[in-house]
Amino acid sequence: MKFDLYKQLTDELVERMEGLGTDWIPAYPRGGVHRNVISDKPYRGINMLRLWIHGQKFGQTIWGTFKQWSQLGYSVTKGSKGTMIVYYGEVKKEEPNGEEHVRMFLRYSKIFNADQVRDADGNEYPAPNIPVYEHGQDEHDLAMFDEIIGKAQDDQHPLTYEEIPAGPPHYVPGTDIVRFVKLSSYKRVVDYVHDGCHELAHWTGAKHRLNREMDYAEEELVAELAAHFLAHQAGISKSTQDSTAMYLNHWIEQAKRDKSYLMRHISAAAKAADYLLPEEVAAEELAA
Repeated sequence: MKFDLYKQLTDELVERMEGLGTDWIPAYPRGGVHRNVISDKPYRGINMLRLWIHGQKFGQTIWGTFKQWSQLGYSVTKGSKGTMIVYYGEVKKEEPNGEEHVRMFLRYSKIFNADQVRDADGNEYPAPNIPVYEHGQDEHDLAMFDEIIGKAQDDQHPLTYEEIPAGPPHYVPGTDIVRFVKLSSYKRVVDYVHDGCHELAHWTGAKHRLNREMDYAEEELVAELAAHFLAHQAGISKSTQDSTAMYLNHWIEQAKRDKSYLMRHISAAAKAADYLLPEEVAAEELAA
């Protein structure tokens, strides 16, 4: 039977959704963003999500292919199993009329965590320092959220927002305004920040920004994933509040009908997170 990459990725996520409910998005790793050992670039989108899932059994967030580890003088320990990541390749085809068409297709490779390698003397790969914030996590989360808002206010079509005393936060497409609920209405800072990131993700979908055209449930999937991607990349802690239960069964049903459904929306979420990521954080994340 031919290996179906889309189906495997979808089945894995659907199984988590059905088994874990609204806890299907795993905890962020304590060691920071999962990144490649050679390029130092973070893994994004579906790969970020898959490494959150499969990386939970490891203490490190550094990964590389068998060849990349070998280049650095490390060997993958016997019996270690690689973790699959995916990327898009392209095939160019010239039509009889001379026009050239590019077809994108999904490919995969296997990577190994730093915990799975040793050097010639049997030494482990050095663990990176875990971020410690001088003024505490809540203060860091609020400071990063302020930077995210600042990035949105510098947009070609700047963010306009209001603070309301109560009620759910929301984005109003007709007026292009985001309404945040005041921080004092929340028991936890991280929930305030997460809700804010979620609504800002909706804001990115406007026609004059990323131009997403989706139904309400699809847009909620994108916004929720984007909020998590953005938070993790910015070093913001993970909110555990339940805001997606009403959509979960719909997402599962759609994913079972269309094996590319989750992949498309995860990709859209990654683009939304990138759109909002402050430039200083993006520069650190993408530094080679």
